[in-house]
Amino acid sequence: ADTEGLKKKKKRKKPQAAETLKVTVMEGRNLIAMDTNGFSDPYVVVKHGGRQHQTRVQKRTLNPKWNAMMEFRVDPVATELVFHVFDSDKGREDDSMGIATLPISDELDTMREMDLPIKNEETGEAQGTLVIQVHAIPVADAGCAGFAAQDTA
Repeated sequence: ADTEGLKKKKKRKKPQAAETLKVTVMEGRNLIAMDTNGFSDPYVVVKHGGRQHQTRVQKRTLNPKWNAMMEFRVDPVATELVFHVFDSDKGREDDSMGIATLPISDELDTMREMDLPIKNEETGEAQGTLVIQVHAIPVADAGCAGFAAQDTA
């Protein structure tokens, strides 16, 4: 009887595998300047589980607007979305501008706009803000899950 009571109180920790995460990387605010001209050429790589999507590069800005929409099938093992911000450099390796993370939770069942701090990978220091929207969409017919929730990468 004790385990019965625990099951009723326990909230679902994250969306189920038969769901799709709809993510929009909207914009960056107050990013750090990585280039000698006082600007950056930022883009974002978003990862969840073994999948990743990337925004377009925005040239010479510290406040880029991407409005890039992407979808991920919920990975039952992955616990977060990772947003890695880079500065594009022609002819050289792109520079990391920092990382923002979002834990996957049941709160994503409703569409939310969020400001995520972009943090330096080594120091943890804040280096601007990433504005995103995210929403977990359940697959209506589990029998069609293989078709309805495929990644488009």
